[in-house]
Amino acid sequence: IDGPPRVRIVVLRHIDTTARTLRFHTDKRANKIAEIERNPAVQVLCYDPSNKIQLRLRGRARVHHADDVAHQAFTRSQPQRQLCYRQSASPGSLGTEPTNLTDPAEHDGEQNFTAVVVQIDELEWLYLAAAGHRRARYIWKDGTLISAWLAP
Repeated sequence: IDGPPRVRIVVLRHIDTTARTLRFHTDKRANKIAEIERNPAVQVLCYDPSNKIQLRLRGRARVHHADDVAHQAFTRSQPQRQLCYRQSASPGSLGTEPTNLTDPAEHDGEQNFTAVVVQIDELEWLYLAAAGHRRARYIWKDGTLISAWLAP
């Protein structure tokens, strides 16, 4: 696994606007964990079609496994979501048939569950409008917010 973390689609599970953090969940055996541990610089791209807003977020990811953050996130997850972490095969490994998440497992899934929290340091906002797009950048550096309009 060389280079920066690869692009992936993740489901945002929690956003804290005051702390400027977001959290997603994954399996500790997924390749993205090794990539993030080697290089925690990440980007997150979001699009809200109803509001015509695109966000590009840059920050640093922190992996939480077998700690309080991971435990609380796991126990608050719905039982159906917890099943995903019970499979014996590692994410992305080759198989001969589809995984059946209803098969019994030797553990509850928490041993594979990992929460990743991203601290946002930069946000780029793009509003798409027929009358003219708007774009801005916000950077938090040493406790100071630096903002600027950008050409769309």
